[in-house]
Amino acid sequence: MEHIIKLDTFGPNLSLIFQTNGLTLFHINIRSIRKDFSALKFYLAPSSTVFDLICVSETFLHIDEPFCLDVPDYSFIFISWQERGGGVGIYVRDGIGCRGWGPVAVAGAEVLSAVLDFLILSRQIRLVVVYRKPSSTIQNFLHDFGTL
Repeated sequence: MEHIIKLDTFGPNLSLIFQTNGLTLFHINIRSIRKDFSALKFYLAPSSTVFDLICVSETFLHIDEPFCLDVPDYSFIFISWQERGGGVGIYVRDGIGCRGWGPVAVAGAEVLSAVLDFLILSRQIRLVVVYRKPSSTIQNFLHDFGTL
């Protein structure tokens, strides 16, 4: 079983690359996907890894605004931010089934949960992308998060 975790920088933001059992995941705290979308695409283009999932936090997307930030061969699911500085989303590579997704109530956080089918792993997994507001209390967050 191969596990690779790599921390990298994307401008001033930290990114994470995770690989295990043929599943590849990339996460970035994008701090405005509209502003940094072209940089994200540029960053991913030379990668020799085709990511199954690209998770983004602090998207700053509103539910009522038009979405035109497509990545070829991916579908995008997201929840909009409720306050300044939030919002999370997942680009899911075509061919990976998504049985359901939606927001999950966790104190002081915006949480997107998705149930995904991975044929390469022959099973389902639940992926949770979280943005915890800095002003929230860690105790309430951990209590609610522990019930997922």
